[in-house]
Formats: sequence, C-alpha cells, structure tokens
Amino acid sequence: MQEGRHEVWLREKAGIIAEIEVYWLFPWERFNQNWFPDLIFYEANADLVEQREEELIKEEEEKLEKEEKRLKKEEKKKKEENKLKKEKEEEKYVQKIDGMTNEITTLKKEIEEMAALLKNVLQPQAIAVATCGDSSRSTVLYP
Repeated sequence: MQEGRHEVWLREKAGIIAEIEVYWLFPWERFNQNWFPDLIFYEANADLVEQREEELIKEEEEKLEKEEKRLKKEEKKKKEENKLKKEKEEEKYVQKIDGMTNEITTLKKEIEEMAALLKNVLQPQAIAVATCGDSSRSTVLYP
C-alpha cells in the first residue's frame, strides 16, 4: 500500500514539474542544460529491480490468465447460445414436419372417403350400364 501512495505522489510531482516547464518557464530556461540535462543517471539496487521485474511479470501473467478464462467463458456461452438456437430451429422444423404429416394424413383420409363415395355413386350406374341392352352379356365396369 505504501508503494502505491508513493507512486501516486511521484506522478503528481511529475505532473506539476511538467506544467511548470511548459507554462512558467521561458524558452531559454527550458533549454538550459544545467537544469534539464539530456541524460539522467539513476542508481538502483539490482536485486530490487529484478524483484520488481518478477512481480510485474507475475502480475501480467495473472492478467493474461484472467483474460484467457474470461474469453473461454465467453466462447463457451456463445457456443451454448448457438446450440440452443439450433435446437429451437430444429424443433420449429420438426413441428412444421409434424403439421405437414398430420395434414397429409387428413388429406389421405379425405381422398379415401371421396373414393368410397365415388365408388358408391358410380357402382349403381355401372351395374345399370352392364344390365342395359343385351342381358346375355354382363360386364362390370367398376368392380
């Protein structure tokens, strides 16, 4: 927690210095090499630098792992949504097919009923045609 506060303080300090450089200094003061050298040397303990690098690497790896898990969850969710969508579409088509099958069955029954009615209507006429005229010959047109 202390490092976080210190980093915030350093950022604020850097912002104030930048504001002073831009708005409060004259051009010849900004280009003064004694005040603003081209190179700044910074001394640091190598062990602390390595330790901080390792911490940063671990933090980055954790972020990547979290992002990977989030993406996997999102992908899994999309796959499930697509699967449900396909199942709904398939169910819709199955219902349509069932409806058509029922309609076909109904039509078959109606056709059979019509055929039976036609047979009943035409059979007496066939018998009348067969018996008319010459009684020696009898032909049945509709069995």
